[in-house]
Amino acid sequence: MGALVGLLGGPAGVLVGATAGAVIGTITDMEESGVTDEFVNDVTTTLSPGKAALVADISEERVTPLDARMEQIGGVVFRRARTLVQDTQDDRDTAAHRAEIEQLKAERAQARSDRLAKIDATIDHVRAKLEAAIERKRVKMQLR
Repeated sequence: MGALVGLLGGPAGVLVGATAGAVIGTITDMEESGVTDEFVNDVTTTLSPGKAALVADISEERVTPLDARMEQIGGVVFRRARTLVQDTQDDRDTAAHRAEIEQLKAERAQARSDRLAKIDATIDHVRAKLEAAIERKRVKMQLR
């Protein structure tokens, strides 16, 4: 997509547009794949120059065989349970919405009467977002 937009700017625009599109796509893919900051930090601190990383989605009955083989070739394994990674964003959204509602309720208790309707409307809006996040998680659990 970025390359197409970049056509307007000639060859240099195509290059810049394609690069920007790739970067944006990579960031979006990382968010959707559930790659967490903790995982990126683990890999960053362990990975040395000239080495490569492999990210794989695998199913294992036992973890020892893979760990032993990776040790033999000088590798390190970082694991994240698939369900924990998938739940992470929904859980963060839910927690953030709940915290925002609690803060709004505390402010409402101290607000003047002319602000109550506005605060109530904001609480209703955030509550709808909370319910949507909970519903997304419920649907994902049902699909599993």
